[in-house]
Amino acid sequence: MKKILILVYSAFIIIMFANYLYYKNLYQKQIDEGAKTVVGVNRYADEEYPDIKDVRSNITLIENEGFNLLGHFTLPTSSWTDTYYKPMEKKIQELKEKYHDNDVALHVFRDCEKEIRIYKKYSDFYGYEFFIMQKT
Repeated sequence: MKKILILVYSAFIIIMFANYLYYKNLYQKQIDEGAKTVVGVNRYADEEYPDIKDVRSNITLIENEGFNLLGHFTLPTSSWTDTYYKPMEKKIQELKEKYHDNDVALHVFRDCEKEIRIYKKYSDFYGYEFFIMQKT
């Protein structure tokens, strides 16, 4: 049980590490539908990733902290859907069956599933950005 929780929590740590590299880039959409989407993405980001910033804000932070920005790029959606979330979904289903009577584990699994749902629903509105920097 400890190993599974460590594995799941390790995944969260990796995701949290990605926060610094993570950005949301909200697009202008039509007022009514776009506003609902923006509110949904912002609410999730504020709750789960309070340090999330857009690309421009991250670049400013990088420069203010004494780094030279050598480049940056957005990970393709498939990096998350095919390589990360798809295998995670499969593993979560296995673990939910195995730990069906463990409330702590089930809570962690639900949080993972929520993140996957949010990404699938709103991936057109935010993504994961990597920054290549050099200390000045």
